[in-house]
Amino acid sequence: MGSRGLAAATLVALLLASGCTGSDDGDPSSDRSPSAAAPAQLAADWSTALGPAAKPVPQDTFAYRTHGELDVWSTDDTVVVVGRRGLQAFDLATGDPAWTLQVPARLGSVCAVSPELGATGLGGLLFASTGRCDAAGVIDVATGRLTWTAPLAQGPSPLDPAYADRPVHVGARTLTVEVPCDELRRYDLRSGAVLPEPFRRRGDCTHDVAVGGGLQAVVDRSTDILSLADADSDRRLWTHAMPAHSGVDAVVWTDPLILDVTERGHRVLRSYDDRGRPGAYVGRQMDTDPKVLGVLDGVLVVSYSTSALAAPLFRGFDPDTGEQLWRSDDELYVAGEQAGRIFTLFRPLGSTTTDATAGVWVGRADPRDPTDQVALGRIPYDEDATYGWTDDVLVRQVGARLDAYRLPDAAEDASAPAMPPLPGQQPEPAWADGDVRPEQVGDLCTTVRPATLRSLDFRSADLPAPATCAWHDVLDDPDTDRLLAVDTFAVAPQDGRSAAEEAHRQLVDLRTSDINWPGPVRAVSGLGDEAQLAQKRTGSESESRLAVRIGNVVLIIHSDVRTFGAKPPALSSLLAGQRRVLGDLTAGLG
Repeated sequence: MGSRGLAAATLVALLLASGCTGSDDGDPSSDRSPSAAAPAQLAADWSTALGPAAKPVPQDTFAYRTHGELDVWSTDDTVVVVGRRGLQAFDLATGDPAWTLQVPARLGSVCAVSPELGATGLGGLLFASTGRCDAAGVIDVATGRLTWTAPLAQGPSPLDPAYADRPVHVGARTLTVEVPCDELRRYDLRSGAVLPEPFRRRGDCTHDVAVGGGLQAVVDRSTDILSLADADSDRRLWTHAMPAHSGVDAVVWTDPLILDVTERGHRVLRSYDDRGRPGAYVGRQMDTDPKVLGVLDGVLVVSYSTSALAAPLFRGFDPDTGEQLWRSDDELYVAGEQAGRIFTLFRPLGSTTTDATAGVWVGRADPRDPTDQVALGRIPYDEDATYGWTDDVLVRQVGARLDAYRLPDAAEDASAPAMPPLPGQQPEPAWADGDVRPEQVGDLCTTVRPATLRSLDFRSADLPAPATCAWHDVLDDPDTDRLLAVDTFAVAPQDGRSAAEEAHRQLVDLRTSDINWPGPVRAVSGLGDEAQLAQKRTGSESESRLAVRIGNVVLIIHSDVRTFGAKPPALSSLLAGQRRVLGDLTAGLG
């Protein structure tokens, strides 16, 4: 199954902000050089005018969508575009109109769309006639006929179209809708008959629910019991006792089964076997929704990036062991998933319609080795364009015009570079032997050992390192709010200074910088090449921030402990803990 889906803001960032970062290559003879050939300009297989489907369905700006901003379905011979006022189907090969469905006035407009069609060619829709998603329905994409519609019972709060993040799911026999407060509404897929709720509620917001891939996962918050059931039959497959403060956010994948769960107040991805026994943690702890492409060719591809102003950094993990297999650089412009591969869209900044590199570069990357990228071609760039794709077709909408591109399985010119030369690209720094490069410290915080965390009284030391490199025990211990944050920087040589000299200069500048020093800054001997420390203790809080330089690497370790009804730890205790963390990080540098 596919995962929850590219935020519109992120896709815009890929096309507008791409090209502003430097290359890690630095070889002027490589394919990234300005003289390298560009892939072929792709001609649209067909173009057509949109009518009722011209206005896209509203979407949560921050929801990640793996198949673009447009809601598009495809079958063996048609592509269906879903708009706010209606749906239109076109012949996949010619673009000839197949059918058009105008949303009946009584239903208002489409407010949510199932991410995929069911096996029998039925798609799920939600409609809004009163400012909320208040009706559900099913369309047969073979005929364009709306087979049924039914009122949608609201939860404790209404289902706002602006925040309806793919809440409708089509199974083999049922249509399931997630409404606020993690309640489910179920309908018979063929008749629209209302089906019983899958669990008994003891009040509002008593359960966490996630639906996907024909499964529904439920955590009863009063008992911390996780159960997995078949979404069509509601037949329970297994139950599993979770630790306190648990929940479930998403069915990430079904084969192998990976759930987005919360354990002891910490959000993680975890695998489960067919009896409900938990397996490996996959990836890192998360503070926000991850951007999950899915398990592609045996690799779980995920990003924890939260910025919409830069290309997200993705990682690949073994879904069985949780081991990280790779980490992308900032030149993998991931748009989503297409045909089981990483799908990339890139527009070089500054290019014009007459440039040899002009347009949006469309490509794919191997999920097992994302450095293996191919450019499938270039399509025209338009600042008003929106995109959507399936395994069969890429569509681009500009105003009321729809252009369709049947993408090749492989690049026509294998010698063409996967990425264009980057305007304004800075030369590679003059690294010296022994300098640590930025890519070597990107995951350095994962070397902090569980034993070290336990010595600092963290009670969830067995969990993966956080994506933010900030450990936070707030629910684990009712009497203490405990934080440990690690920032790592590999400093490059600059203005004639070596990398180590520049790192020294930046460490000195930290004394007067705004990094929230808790108190006066003083030098500390015996830590790295040089170190600075600031601490503060009150009646309920102890805080310590340590900055250390090792060669050209600057490490900042921040420890903060707040207590409720007891004295906070001594500052010497915090520093001793920071020394242990520093020892792990130093060992990780090699």
